[in-house]
Parts: sequence; C-alpha cells; structure tokens
Amino acid sequence: LRRLRASEGQLAEAQRIAHVGHWECDLVTGRVNWSDETYRIFGHEPGTIELTAAAWTDMIHPDDRARREDAVQAAIRTGAPYEVEYRLAHPSGELRTVACAGNVWAADDGTPLRTFGVIQDITDKKAIAAELARHHDHLEEQVRVRTAALAETTRAAEAASVAKSAFLANM
Repeated sequence: LRRLRASEGQLAEAQRIAHVGHWECDLVTGRVNWSDETYRIFGHEPGTIELTAAAWTDMIHPDDRARREDAVQAAIRTGAPYEVEYRLAHPSGELRTVACAGNVWAADDGTPLRTFGVIQDITDKKAIAAELARHHDHLEEQVRVRTAALAETTRAAEAASVAKSAFLANM
C-alpha cells in the first residue's frame, strides 16, 4: 500500500510539472473524474466544483465546443482514439489552450461505457510558436527588402559600368 501511495504521489507530481492531467467520463451517468492537475488546468482547485460532462463542456470556449464534441462522437462511433485542441475559459476570464487525447472503453457488446484521456495546457507552447512565426515572417520580409535593394544596387552598378565603358570608348 505504501508503494502504491508513493507511485500515486509521483504521478501527481509528474502531471503538475508537465501541466498534464488525466480524466475519465462515465458515458452512462455523465460523471467525470479528474486528476488534481486537470482541475488546475481548468482553473479550479481540486475538488471545488461538481464534475459532469455538461460542466466540462460549459468551460470550453463556445467557438470550440463543436470541434471537441465532433472528435468525441467520432471516437464513440468508431472506437478509435481522438486528439483535439480547444480553448478553455478560466473563471478569471483568461483563455487557455489545451490538447486533449482520449479513448473510448466499451462493453463486450460494443456499447460505449466511458472515455478516458489526458489533457495538457499548451497555452505557452502556442504563444511561443506564434512568436516564432512572427519572427520568421519579419525575417522573410527583411530578406525580401534587402534582396530587392541588392538587385537595384546591382542594376545601378551595371549601368555605371556601361556608362564608364561608353565614356572610355568615346575618349
């Protein structure tokens, strides 16, 4: 029992460090079980809110709800795992982006019973990627401008060389 508790503590600490949580949703009752880190990803202290599938959906940005629901329903229909990114509206009003991956567990007759998955806060990664894209675009523009300036300078130098050659030929 001591080793199990130590392992659970290590898992919780690993999830906290990586900003990755796990969850399980009972498709029959709509009850959801979240890890402590999942609570934090959703902007709540562990155990402070009623966990249902509807409450989860309410926290997803309205523009992203259909995408998440489509991914989950496709997994329920096909039994294949799913991955989807969406934004969460934190209680503070802040928007956070998460990557969610899940799988459906079904009864022997194929009836879907529950989903299980992981969720990771990727807000910072998305911000870094956007900043890198801005820098890339800026550098591309600088290269374009400098290439055009170099081409103009080359044309001017060639014209000067032709004029010099013509001048010397006339001498």
